[in-house]
Amino acid sequence: DILQAKSGISVYPNPTANRIYIQGENVLQAELFDLRGRKVKATNQKQIDMSEMGVGTFILKVTTDKNNTKSFKIIKR
Repeated sequence: DILQAKSGISVYPNPTANRIYIQGENVLQAELFDLRGRKVKATNQKQIDMSEMGVGTFILKVTTDKNNTKSFKIIKR
């Protein structure tokens, strides 16, 4: 499943077992938060390795070069 936002950013696969990929132009940063609001990962790459994280739900916040942000619900299985 691919989630596509109006901003042109998509995140896949979701749900994921190991890694998520961020597709879109001008992506500056991606931050991954647990449901308690704690930042568990941050990167400027277009992929995030989630293999060492436990099963659960996370929030991915993607920031573009125009300082726009988009959030995605990520399910780790």
